[in-house]
Amino acid sequence: AVWGLIWKAVFFVFLMTSPAVRIVFLVCLLGVCCVVAHLEGCSDSFPDYLKCLNATDQEYQILKTELTGTIINIFDPDYDTDRQVFEPSLDHTYPLLIAYCETPRDVSTILKFGKNHNIWLCIRSGGHSLLGLSVCEEGVVIDVSQMNQISIDTSSNSLMIGPGVHSKQLRDYMDDYQIHIPTGSCDSVGLSGWTLGGGYGFTSRVYGLGLDHLKGADIITAAGDLVFASEDRNDDLFWAIRGGGNGHFGIVVALHMKYTKNVRNVWAVKIRYPIEAVPFVIDVLQNRYVDNYPNLGWESTIGRVDNRFVIEVDCVYTKPGASDIDLSVNGKSSIQELLAINGSMYVERILPSKDADEFLLSGPANIPTTHTQIKNSGYIDTSIPLQVLEKLTNVFHEGIGKYNNIYLEGYGQAINSIGRNNTSFVHRDSKYNLVIEAFYANNETNTEAKLWMEKVLQIVGPYFNGKVYQNYPSYCLEDYRYSYFAENLPKLIQVKKIWDPVVKNYPKGLFYGKQGLL
Repeated sequence: AVWGLIWKAVFFVFLMTSPAVRIVFLVCLLGVCCVVAHLEGCSDSFPDYLKCLNATDQEYQILKTELTGTIINIFDPDYDTDRQVFEPSLDHTYPLLIAYCETPRDVSTILKFGKNHNIWLCIRSGGHSLLGLSVCEEGVVIDVSQMNQISIDTSSNSLMIGPGVHSKQLRDYMDDYQIHIPTGSCDSVGLSGWTLGGGYGFTSRVYGLGLDHLKGADIITAAGDLVFASEDRNDDLFWAIRGGGNGHFGIVVALHMKYTKNVRNVWAVKIRYPIEAVPFVIDVLQNRYVDNYPNLGWESTIGRVDNRFVIEVDCVYTKPGASDIDLSVNGKSSIQELLAINGSMYVERILPSKDADEFLLSGPANIPTTHTQIKNSGYIDTSIPLQVLEKLTNVFHEGIGKYNNIYLEGYGQAINSIGRNNTSFVHRDSKYNLVIEAFYANNETNTEAKLWMEKVLQIVGPYFNGKVYQNYPSYCLEDYRYSYFAENLPKLIQVKKIWDPVVKNYPKGLFYGKQGLL
């Protein structure tokens, strides 16, 4: 029936419209055909769709009435846009239903609907899951992006942050009060998933990870109940969500996070070197900038700028209550070992904390949406020898992909001051996280990108400690659960079974997915 309507529409458009309209129509038609092909059997008619939902029309209408937010089904004109994920190469997942929740009650309502009708559930906040795990095939997407309110409690130095708040929104809010919590570098990253998976940012060496600022969380459990988790209440759940909380135990509907006062301006600097300086820059970073300079956050990127490859070190010096002069003097003092490396050029700024990420990220690896990413990463616990680092220079030459890059996220200091088992985030002993990204145009094969990735892994792979930042998930891991959680995995599974028990039709719990805990 649906295919018949499509062909009738094609005939009408080509008979009655101009060439320009026909082109626009064909683009839209392609998207519609993909949806129909993936959901064939569900998309022939609304009654067939309800069968796929295991629901009656009355149950569906009641659901629409009970929700404050909006429901998008497969017949909705916005469906093809609303189902998409952050990474274009993973844009081939077709859920049955997308629910934009506006309240905790909405979350509970749609959760119970999915559970009662034996449908796969997944949770989406910012939608930045690198594996597209926030959208599920023929399931229900519980989208919390509309729950994006922020409120401040100055008596407890804390913020209540909705799960739909993104990094830029939080930075702008905090600027008004001169307070600080580390945020993700990408403006549109959702705070909820970012925090619960770890929460690394430019200032994490100084103030800790995002999860280290978490005082408590409001959570909808697998039973549909609203509970509060903190050090004093439901402490097992609170331990688990701080590092292992990306949709494994419940749906977080509010984050309660402590902030640092008297932080407005920071000193930021971009130091750039020729590609030949790669081994010397990384050697200094890993041996001098992990255990020293506690007020300096840093990241380093090897990539192309202005048609040439460079290595850049981006730093933020921050200290609560410090004057601009103090920030500048102490910031410059902290980078002298880096400036001593031949070929260095730098640009510095005193600027509001909220603007630091934008300034620092305006360098290598500004990737257009016409390219698809291949990503690998690993933690480095021991310094890579200088003679090995020299080989990294050789993998950057004119023949490689224009946007390929390697970057280092500096650890140590506040991040490593907390024990591996104090929270479920186990990556507390590393010097830095090393990330490799290769790109290929969407209309090309990924062969060359993969070959380049393999060359880099042959050099640095032997120095990975076998653990991977869970916010950078990968399907290439032999044992992803151990890579993300290491010795904390057994306790996480134990907590999972308590808060999301195995029930009929959900043998791995209600909250499961392609990289679940069970």
